Amino acid sequence: MCDLNKIISYKLKRDDLDLLGETLKRFSSFQLIEEVDFSQLLKREKSEIAAVFIYVDESFSKADLESLIKAMSGISINIVLKYKDFDLLMLCYKYQVSSVFESKLSKVLLENALVRVDLMSSKQERSLPVTEIVKLFSTPVKIKTNTDFFQRVASYLNSFEEIRDFFLIEKENEKFHYVGASSCPQEIQELIKTEILPRKYIGVEKEIDIDNQFFLVTPLFSKDKSSLWLAAKVDQEKKEFVFNHLFYKYIENLLIYRMNKEKEQNLTVLATTDEITGLYNQRKLSQDLEKAIKHHEIEDETFSIMFIDIDHFKQVNDNYGHVVGSKLLQDIGEVLSLILRASDHIYRYGGDEFVVIMPTVDIETVHDIATRVLEKIKNKKFDIGNGEKYNLSVSIGIAEYPTDAKSALEIIKFADEMMYMSKRSGRGKVFHVNEVENANVSSE
Repeated sequence: MCDLNKIISYKLKRDDLDLLGETLKRFSSFQLIEEVDFSQLLKREKSEIAAVFIYVDESFSKADLESLIKAMSGISINIVLKYKDFDLLMLCYKYQVSSVFESKLSKVLLENALVRVDLMSSKQERSLPVTEIVKLFSTPVKIKTNTDFFQRVASYLNSFEEIRDFFLIEKENEKFHYVGASSCPQEIQELIKTEILPRKYIGVEKEIDIDNQFFLVTPLFSKDKSSLWLAAKVDQEKKEFVFNHLFYKYIENLLIYRMNKEKEQNLTVLATTDEITGLYNQRKLSQDLEKAIKHHEIEDETFSIMFIDIDHFKQVNDNYGHVVGSKLLQDIGEVLSLILRASDHIYRYGGDEFVVIMPTVDIETVHDIATRVLEKIKNKKFDIGNGEKYNLSVSIGIAEYPTDAKSALEIIKFADEMMYMSKRSGRGKVFHVNEVENANVSSE
């Protein structure tokens, strides 16, 4: 039973208060108390308080925060900052505030904070390495690579003389790579090759004796045909002391963060990718045009736009169906990817239209490249199934920023108009404003 059993919240937003209450259900010894009066908060008896969670907005002065931190000296103080205020952040750093959250509580970081509070306020010193675990849960859960993963684990394992050696094993299909070591015992490789992991694999331990040396092997991450494992040479009788349930809880938090970041990245890809061609979509085009304009404002570098429309594409869908039409759109995307530079970004604008952003290239060069695109597509025999081939042509309009337009909307509109000049003059051509006066233009 904890001697310090009260968790005090002050001015927390309702969502944060609910999350704190829900998370505290896992820590039965704590009692959550909501305080609404600042003066009463300062007068509370410290001997009963395990932690304080405070929401700091514009009404909370630096002097108020400092007086609270001093009044609660020795207690875990956790701050939710509405704004990134440099002076308040420096104050938190000066007094070594336990946790600082940006704008709202984070589930994983909150749980880490409460584990630290639980350890420091309870009597578990004999069964758990409290100092090492508190230090572990004080480290960030933000990881991007397996090397980051290794550094997090190393910060903990290096604290124990019982750990003789440790390293990570990356398994990709049937190939192995190592972090923290140059090689791995064959026995451990064979164990990992044959092991079938359960759905919940954090905390699964495999023990192996190699030349009278005891190794503990445990999975850290698994997805598709890839996995990451920790292997540690450890004194067998001290295994449970080092590899305790809180160590695995922290590993689980790292895994949750990693999986959430991957989900965010996947959603970003889905939101900016055309589902038929795999090219960028119109949403991504809008974002990248704004970035290109800002880059121009800083570096004074021009960029160009190529607006491409497939001629008579409606006939393809009418005569052969949308499946063949989609296949031809994919093929056009592949042709563009082969001809254009790696720095050129290709977008499916919609229907049978494509747009290309071409940075740091003059309009004359863009014209030459567009002409190559025309010729490549014109001469290519597109496969539409059953051994049948099909010929396509495209009409292209080009524009240069800021010569031809002063905004993202204007340059797209300008390049689109140039493309229609190509169509009205007979299709299968490249057009820029300099050529309009000499064009033999007729209505479609």
